[in-house]
Amino acid sequence: MHIENFFVFFGSEKDNLRVNNHYDLEKIRRLQKKLSQQSGRNLDGLLFLKQTHSADVVVLNADNKSEFLSSHFQQPGDAIITAEKNMGIGVVTADCLPLVLYDTKNHAIGVIHAGWRGLSGKIISNTVRKMKKTFGTKSAELEVYFGPSAGVCCYEVQPDFLHHFPDTVFENKIIETRGGKFYFNECRAAFVELLENKVDAAAINFSKNNCTICQPGFCSARVQKENAGRQPTVCILF
Repeated sequence: MHIENFFVFFGSEKDNLRVNNHYDLEKIRRLQKKLSQQSGRNLDGLLFLKQTHSADVVVLNADNKSEFLSSHFQQPGDAIITAEKNMGIGVVTADCLPLVLYDTKNHAIGVIHAGWRGLSGKIISNTVRKMKKTFGTKSAELEVYFGPSAGVCCYEVQPDFLHHFPDTVFENKIIETRGGKFYFNECRAAFVELLENKVDAAAINFSKNNCTICQPGFCSARVQKENAGRQPTVCILF
């Protein structure tokens, strides 16, 4: 997805970066080459964090860029923001929701790994606040892109799961009930949180939000269990 000087890549199972529970540096190098080819630009680097299902946000800037680039999957955090150009920032997922935020005025980006723990911890709100503080971002000037994730069609949860979210889960359609079972709508949970942060609903793009559980070609922890890989989502400024 190439939008002026902003590029977004939502990967699939064929772009899997994790093999036998380890991230493969050669696969990361191949991904960087692929992104350079697709975007038509040579990237200075590609950064992934050590995701811990937290609500922690990391800022990538000129001062820490060299240090971070030598530490793939070592710096802890579940969201990255930057205004650095030619730098790919990414997250990896296998049913969790990847989100990309683009500040159209200040030309800054953020990428979020939004699993249910991150969503319950308000990782989206943390990211928006950090972008406001760091870049002067305004919610009305944000565009948001949803990547592939577990859909409410398939994401069954147990009743005690409801304790992690406010009492308004049914009112906001974050939890659906079918046949006496509960299903989590993480896409809806993210959408509601974005609206709470005054992001314009018309600026939220769901076109790449395929269900990773019932649609083939995606890494899915629910389907593949311990053998599940991790597909990348990457955004880049030019």
